[in-house]
Amino acid sequence: MSLDLLIQAAARAYFFDADDLVAVRKVAERDPIGMRDCYLADPLIRAQLAILKNPPQPRQTPAQALPGHTNEPVSQKEPDMKIAELLPSTYLKKEDFPTPALLTIDRLERVNVAPEGQPPEHKWALYFAEQERALVLNSTNIQTLGTLLGDDTDHWLGHKIVAFADPTVAYAGKLVGGIRLRAPKQQAKPAPAQPAASPANPLADLEDDLPF
Repeated sequence: MSLDLLIQAAARAYFFDADDLVAVRKVAERDPIGMRDCYLADPLIRAQLAILKNPPQPRQTPAQALPGHTNEPVSQKEPDMKIAELLPSTYLKKEDFPTPALLTIDRLERVNVAPEGQPPEHKWALYFAEQERALVLNSTNIQTLGTLLGDDTDHWLGHKIVAFADPTVAYAGKLVGGIRLRAPKQQAKPAPAQPAASPANPLADLEDDLPF
């Protein structure tokens, strides 16, 4: 798999500008294997890679149209569609969490995240009772789960966890966003009202409105 092709797919997935591409290529020079592994594990990049390898063919239009037909093009675009809706994903992605979600851990499985036709690449994935798709775990989320639930993964099953989209997640010097995990809020008695403070976390206002 050409690393240059992977970088092209990443640029399409995350709208890299010229400065981003310079930074990414510097990372590729230092750690090409690490970058390749990381990019191949990203569902958005794999989707763009599939498009680059098999570009869609233009649809042929008939020479003769039905009576009353005009040559004016008809738009096929759905209103208010996001790019993430056009890219099917086998696993959960940040766009699936416009607001934090309280989830119940169902099981932990090892899955192959390599694109079709490529050598197997196995990652650990977390399945939830409330979701059909799994969350592919990165090192940050594995460490978070270990801190919250302990080192024995058998004890994770049945526990509640909150998944949320964190816009501050960066890769190769660019903010790309990602899924992060945290513990649910404790259901304690309301504390006395305190003067409002400016939150450092950009998600703080949103999370304060959640019961979990």
